[in-house]
Amino acid sequence: MKRHRFVSLAWLLGILLFLSGFNMAQAQLETIFDYPDFSNSSLSANSPFTLSLVGDASFFNNRLRLTPADQFKAGAAWFGAQLFVQGGFDSTFQFQITDLGSLPGVTPGADGIAFVIQDDPAGDTALGNNGGDIGYVGITHSLAVEFDTFWNWWYNPPDPNNNHIAIHTHGNGANSADGSNGTFILGDNPNLPVRMADGHVHTAEIRYLPGAPGNMTVFLDGVLILSVPVDLQQALSLPSGMAWVGLTSATGAAWENHDILSWNYKTSLFHIGNVAVQVNATGTSAQIFWTTDVPSTGSAVLEPSGPAFADTTMGLTHSVTIPTVPNRVYHFHIVAQSPSLGTTQSASSVFVTGTASALQLSYSNLQKNADGTYSVTIQITNVGTTPVNGISLTTSQLGAAGSPLSPSLPTSTVSLNSAQSTSFTLTFPSSAGKSGQTVRLSVGGNQNSGSFQQSWRVVLP
Repeated sequence: MKRHRFVSLAWLLGILLFLSGFNMAQAQLETIFDYPDFSNSSLSANSPFTLSLVGDASFFNNRLRLTPADQFKAGAAWFGAQLFVQGGFDSTFQFQITDLGSLPGVTPGADGIAFVIQDDPAGDTALGNNGGDIGYVGITHSLAVEFDTFWNWWYNPPDPNNNHIAIHTHGNGANSADGSNGTFILGDNPNLPVRMADGHVHTAEIRYLPGAPGNMTVFLDGVLILSVPVDLQQALSLPSGMAWVGLTSATGAAWENHDILSWNYKTSLFHIGNVAVQVNATGTSAQIFWTTDVPSTGSAVLEPSGPAFADTTMGLTHSVTIPTVPNRVYHFHIVAQSPSLGTTQSASSVFVTGTASALQLSYSNLQKNADGTYSVTIQITNVGTTPVNGISLTTSQLGAAGSPLSPSLPTSTVSLNSAQSTSFTLTFPSSAGKSGQTVRLSVGGNQNSGSFQQSWRVVLP
């Protein structure tokens, strides 16, 4: 059943405290990419990443023109690497809509711009339909913030007018510009402070704070337009919270130039680190430790579905003690909450309480080599007291660079006795990212009792 909710004054007043908290957080943001314009120098400054232009999108007079003022066009621009959207972000772009026109009998000007988060199989070549579909309809595992400039009165439900902002998602399915296929319209505001297609330059800002469930807010020219609860990773089934981020647009029987003048994307510097476990001598309890880089509270959550053990003291160092059963493997992750930065989550960790066997992964020596490539050492340790056999690595990723690696992943299997370790050095191409950028490092593999995977957020040297 679709939801089509219009924003109200009471709703806006209800989140004033949230907004003041986010303003406090702005000093804690790092820039992932920044295009003050789309000149050659600006594009080069964000190297080695590029913008993937799809369909009718092009660079024009130092602008990103998603679609020209012509009939039945569609275009998209995706940042050239998946981003950790689940950790929270703040993305701002300036747009200008000009040269409105149409076929006879059609109201001039269409159809608008969308900010899209997606994990469609097409990746950074994804492009939806033209016309009122605004270039995002049909893209799976997606959420779209649409800046709609045409009244599609025949939609179900109909557009409220030809100047509204809405948020649409169909979860894992193909997204839609209305609710006819089960798409959720998470929010829709037809009462904007300006006319988006008035020929002037306007500024759009989308902020996402993770949490339970998380919150997305949309601003137009500094005015709050929408605020909706959503958990991106859960709603879109994002692997490890990673997704493609981009802008789409389209025209139909009516048209206009959809120009992007600038675009940046920033992410939260709220990290969990130094996760450690100390099990008592009898295996009946374990103390879990972690740190955060801003004051927070948090919990250790046993997987797959809890329970959670909370540390309610606001601080940088944290610990909880949990009851355990001897000779058992435990998997857990940490969830931390900051009043100003929202919620963040660690990768999964493992510990054992006796004679059971388990693997623990860690990384070291992450470095940039003279030829521009990156290398890192992955250590696998058997933290149990019984042997683990058939260990091999099967997948690996650093930032935008995934398998196959150079050299390729080791294919032979190894065995580890209790407390024994083995190390693999992996090399990634320079396309993994640029120095100072926060990216995901992940490795996965097989063992005799199943598969394993570990991921970390790392800063490239």
